[in-house]
Amino acid sequence: MSPRQPENASEERHFVSPGDLMRQVCPGVTQAVQTGQPLEGDLETARITNLANGQVLTATPLSATALRIVEAGGLVPYARNKLAQRAAAAAAGT
Repeated sequence: MSPRQPENASEERHFVSPGDLMRQVCPGVTQAVQTGQPLEGDLETARITNLANGQVLTATPLSATALRIVEAGGLVPYARNKLAQRAAAAAAGT
């Protein structure tokens, strides 16, 4: 997953960076990592690897819905996509 940045000020209020997310779902990550050490996070396996020393931390797995929200780029883009899908389904008569 490549890092994504908010596109505008409105989106920025609802944006969660991958680093912020890792701190929330992996208690102790800030104590196990030194400033500047590169990390690799895998949201699907809930593992964070410190690339400087090889240490692997296990995080709290995200729900399927939370993963879809992250993959969409945040809650606002996720909600827009869901609303567009519903509108398309309604227009198609399903």
